[in-house]
Amino acid sequence: MMVRMQEVHLPTSLAFCNPSIVAGEEGWWVLVRALDPLPYHGTQQECLSSENWLLHYADDFTLKSTRKLDDQKIRQTCPSARNGLEDGRLFLWKGELWGLFSGFRRENESFYNTMILARIREGEWADPVVLPSPHCHDREKNWMPCVREDELYLFYSTQPLEVYVYSGGELRPAAEKLGVNPKSRIAPIRGSLLSGSSQVIPWEDGWLAVTHHRRKAPLLKKLLMKHVTLVRFFPGHSLGRRLACRDASPQKSAPP
Repeated sequence: MMVRMQEVHLPTSLAFCNPSIVAGEEGWWVLVRALDPLPYHGTQQECLSSENWLLHYADDFTLKSTRKLDDQKIRQTCPSARNGLEDGRLFLWKGELWGLFSGFRRENESFYNTMILARIREGEWADPVVLPSPHCHDREKNWMPCVREDELYLFYSTQPLEVYVYSGGELRPAAEKLGVNPKSRIAPIRGSLLSGSSQVIPWEDGWLAVTHHRRKAPLLKKLLMKHVTLVRFFPGHSLGRRLACRDASPQKSAPP
């Protein structure tokens, strides 16, 4: 199998990170988050300046379009995303392109993150849905979307495995319905913090996802290292295979 490296270039002075990719009949769609190279020094100094860019590639990865997705309507009408949409996971559902985000808002010195579901229409995010925390947490991040037979499942946790189905505007526990063992766990690397980092897609006789293992570096206690791991969810058990290890620093984009 031949592997090809595809560089991503964006017309922005911000750094970028956390790409999400999905394949469709019209080629490949890539969602990239752009944010302050130096935190809290951008145009929104009270929080991280954050943008979301959508790139469209042909099947051979020829670039067809690049556009910044307008999120101002969501910021204005959805209080949970007042300060932007973070770390989107891109996926296709019912023939349309969707994103699952962590909506961010800051109130005085407190930070809140709430999961936001929205579709992409005409270059902007539309029809946002706020997904309440199943455990009433103030900060929710890194859920993994999964579509099966036109139903949307959300992998909430991997330690232990916790899965919900979104139907009728509600979240309902659904791990066993999806064919995974709710008692299974994915072993973290050296006691790291494990969280989702992609969609979950069908693969062979199970499900495939990418997770990241974050741990404190020995010298800099506040630095979190990221270990990207290939994970396969099978009915009755789960397996994990480590792919790579890198730090969590965003990559600086090329000058516009």
